[in-house]
Amino acid sequence: MKTRVLVVDDKDSCRAIAQLYLGDISEVLEADSVDEAIRKLESESVDLILTDINMPQREGFELVEYTMTRLPNTAIMMWSGSDDPAYKTRAGAYGVTLLQKDGSNVYDTLRNMVMSIPRRSLDGKVCGRGLVTA
Repeated sequence: MKTRVLVVDDKDSCRAIAQLYLGDISEVLEADSVDEAIRKLESESVDLILTDINMPQREGFELVEYTMTRLPNTAIMMWSGSDDPAYKTRAGAYGVTLLQKDGSNVYDTLRNMVMSIPRRSLDGKVCGRGLVTA
């Protein structure tokens, strides 16, 4: 069973990049808004949420608050094309890692995060970190 990652970004190209980076080691679900992400989270379980900050209607921090309140065991990372230091400070206040989309470490950081998430087998038992192997 692969790690399930929900990528939330209003830009198709950013969701495609996440799929490219993570598709071989995880099951990647996509949402183009906070509202769509919340609808998916009401019916799907995920291990990690990767969300953009700046999106139309609602910002990624609202999804962080929703997740921390309703799904406290779900890992969260944020990424942004902006280098606004206020975003880093705000993400840090939530205890959430913020990556620069164009940063040199995005690929490795995302993959390492996915591989470090404890996985559960179909019967709910923890199977270690990263992917569950047959």
